[in-house]
Amino acid sequence: MSTNTIALAPPDGIRPDVWDRLAREGAGHWKIHERDEMGEVIGTAYRNADGSKHFEPGGRRGLILEWPLDTYAGSSPADPVFVCEGASDTAAMLQLGLDAVGVPMAGYCGDMLAALLKGRHAVIVADDDEAGERGAEKIAQQLVIACESVRIITPPEEGKDAREALQNGATADDFKTLASSAELFSVQPLSHSAGRNESN
Repeated sequence: MSTNTIALAPPDGIRPDVWDRLAREGAGHWKIHERDEMGEVIGTAYRNADGSKHFEPGGRRGLILEWPLDTYAGSSPADPVFVCEGASDTAAMLQLGLDAVGVPMAGYCGDMLAALLKGRHAVIVADDDEAGERGAEKIAQQLVIACESVRIITPPEEGKDAREALQNGATADDFKTLASSAELFSVQPLSHSAGRNESN
C-alpha cells in the first residue's frame, strides 16, 4: 500500500475560508452540494485531491452558491450577481467580495438560474473560449426574460476564467468596470424573415 498521498487543499488561488463556503471536506475529496432555485440540495459533486472530479450517481446538476443568496444581491446594476462556470470560479468571485452563483458546466441550469435571479441584475462571466462563450449566450437567453438586466463579460487580466483572472491580480473593481461597460443582452430574432408582429 502506497504511503504517497496528495494533501486535500482548495483550488490554487482560493483561500480555505472562502472555499469552505462552498465545499465540505470528506475522505480524500471535497463535497460540493448543488442546489435548485429554492435552495434544496439536488446533487453532490466531488473534487478529489488530485483535481479529478465526479458526480454522485442519482443526483441532478444544480447551482453552486453559498445559501441563502443575499436578499439584496443583484438589486443594483452597480452590484450585480456574477454567474460563473464551476465551483472554483464562483469561489474566486466570492473571494473578491462579489455576489456570485455558479453553474456546473457551460450552458447548464439556466432555468434554475432564471428563477433564482428573477428581478435581479446579472452578469455572466464567460470562460474565454468558444464553449464558454456559447454557454454564456445560452444562459443569457434564459435569464433575459426573468432578470432586470443581463450582461456578458470575459475575465480581466487575460484570465481564461475567473479564478485565473484572480490569480493574475484582477480586482473586484476590474470585474465591475467590465460589467458596467458591457452591452445589455437582448434576445435576438432568429432571422429577419421570421414572422413578427410589429406595431407602433
